Amino acid sequence: QCSDAAAALPDLAVQEQIQLQSEHCVESQESDESECAADSRAVRLRAAAASRMDGLRVVLEDLSDYGNRAAIFRSVEALGLLHVHEIVQSRHASHTAKGRSIVNGAEKWLEVHNHATPEDCVRQLHGLGFVVLAAMPPGGAVVRQPMPLEQLDFSVATALVFGNEARGVSATLLNACDGCFTVPLPGLSESLNVSVAAAICCHFGRHQRAQALGLSPGCGDLASEEITQLVATYEQRGVNTGLLLVCDVAEAIERWPQLLTEAVQLECACFPLSHIF
Repeated sequence: QCSDAAAALPDLAVQEQIQLQSEHCVESQESDESECAADSRAVRLRAAAASRMDGLRVVLEDLSDYGNRAAIFRSVEALGLLHVHEIVQSRHASHTAKGRSIVNGAEKWLEVHNHATPEDCVRQLHGLGFVVLAAMPPGGAVVRQPMPLEQLDFSVATALVFGNEARGVSATLLNACDGCFTVPLPGLSESLNVSVAAAICCHFGRHQRAQALGLSPGCGDLASEEITQLVATYEQRGVNTGLLLVCDVAEAIERWPQLLTEAVQLECACFPLSHIF
């Protein structure tokens, strides 16, 4: 019996060795997958940075609907633009959870510039060499005759201005702009939602600018040094966003009893228990 037990010892040693090798292979595979994911993310960030357009910018003046703002930010980011200038003189935006979610996903990849007045915004853009053009509804009663979108020269640095949903571009901003333009509408509808108009103009403007500058597909107008700097910025923002997400989750867990109580109170207020039982 002793000899049988002694003979079994090598088998146990072999099994332990196999187990150790298996664990090492799993750890190695997980490490390889982690490195592959990091490499893939780095490649994607650099490709996004290399596609950015600096010479086509969007200006938003006093939008009322936060959902429209969020949709414009998403279009600007998705189409490879980089800069958004905002003029906010009144605080009446309608914030929604969906709007915040959309804009939070897009805004971290954009450069957002805030301006207190229209004059300040236009002055800064002129200082950077931009032509500033205001979007106008087709066929509207305007002092300045707008040019059709397809006639704009996007080979020069251009900033497109979009105004409030109801009031449009203010007279102050319009007077400070270099001109105005419109999106021709041959159909029966007389106007477009501001977020739709902005998306159309950004897509068309990017295409025209890339063609005018002779850029290859997927390439923007940033210099190589600017691309490298932007990649570093994106990597840092990704880390910061991750830390903020962890903090948000921790805060939500801490406040969960309070949030649950408020939800129950709201449900009882809207649907009294007497209506149920």
